[in-house]
Amino acid sequence: MMINSTLHGGQWEFQCPGCHRKSDFIAMRNLLSAAMTTEELVEVNKKVDANYIRQPLNDVRQCGTCGTYSQRDFTKAWHGNIHRAVCYTCTKRAQHTIEFCWYCGQQWKDESGKSCGNSNCQGPAYSLHILATCKTKKIGPASDTPDTRACPKCGVLITHKDHCKHMKCKLCGCNFCFVCLKQQDSNGKWQCGGPSSECPIHPRQTSIPEYIK
Repeated sequence: MMINSTLHGGQWEFQCPGCHRKSDFIAMRNLLSAAMTTEELVEVNKKVDANYIRQPLNDVRQCGTCGTYSQRDFTKAWHGNIHRAVCYTCTKRAQHTIEFCWYCGQQWKDESGKSCGNSNCQGPAYSLHILATCKTKKIGPASDTPDTRACPKCGVLITHKDHCKHMKCKLCGCNFCFVCLKQQDSNGKWQCGGPSSECPIHPRQTSIPEYIK
């Protein structure tokens, strides 16, 4: 069954095996409701949520202590490291600030702020692997452009779907060129020219940018 193969494969989007068209989960759920019990639908919903959360190209993470899902809010102050996130559920329960590592989900131990202090935390290794192995595509006149980039301001991974090379990060609001990675200047001018202008392709990124306000 397509549903089982999709969920067991760690995916959260459903695609027709014949025409490869992706189906909206709400529409798929309406179809499934005719063939599944309420309990079975609840389990499918849970698996879809879990698979989505595990996708590296989103900015949602789970606190390893309480299991609460969080999204980074760049309008709030950070404690020296954007990967050092406050879990508001644990903080409320403990009556003092509890932080967890955005990479591994474990409680933050190292007060220096440079790393979480957990020996089994792999840091940005998985994100760097994606940047090193992602596919390439043609964007405007630029061929062989990596289809996944780390936002040059906040570091969240973004995959280019369609349209031009100019991109806006939905998380931090940074406007940048997906080809050369140059940011729009303070006057709103693109350093690389218009949407269809040719510019040099920035090599694959080998580090994750640290967020700077």
